Amino acid sequence: MNTALSPEYPDGHTHPGGHKKPCPWCGKEIDMDELLLDDDLRSIVRQAAAFGPYGTAVWAYLELFGAAPLARRRKKLLLLLADMKRLFDTERFTFQKVEYAISRAGIAHALETTARRAFADRLENHNYLKKIMVGVAETEGAAKSKRDETALRDREERMRHRVPERAPTEEEAAENRRRVQALVRGLK
Repeated sequence: MNTALSPEYPDGHTHPGGHKKPCPWCGKEIDMDELLLDDDLRSIVRQAAAFGPYGTAVWAYLELFGAAPLARRRKKLLLLLADMKRLFDTERFTFQKVEYAISRAGIAHALETTARRAFADRLENHNYLKKIMVGVAETEGAAKSKRDETALRDREERMRHRVPERAPTEEEAAENRRRVQALVRGLK
């Protein structure tokens, strides 16, 4: 028997395929592939919960990578989940050496858009998603700039038309005049 495929264990037994090992506590044979699959499945389930309401969009996108059957592609799925988690946590991505900010809702929209597209082959990387996210990020950035500008104009307008609650007293007015005169003298 080939020892490379059937390692011999201290109990003198050989285990075909080398995938089963005795439990160090009870001696019962454990299928290492199933054990690894169980650990990976627990990790996948834990990571999947991190996406909250966007989980459906994430899974629809991940299916484009052909991560099924899970028994053979679980490591790929774990890597893809880690990429998605990093994207959702940072709400940032880089494409062609440019960094973009994008909201979680924007990421989900890009994921759904990508998942709706019919690809002839499975995806190998995130480049198509990133192209979609660039457009979403730029739209979000423009909308944020417009909101920020409007808010600034509103604040300026309120400040311009602000009426003091009370007129300054004679003493306060005299003090203000002295401060202004001292300021003007300091500029000369």
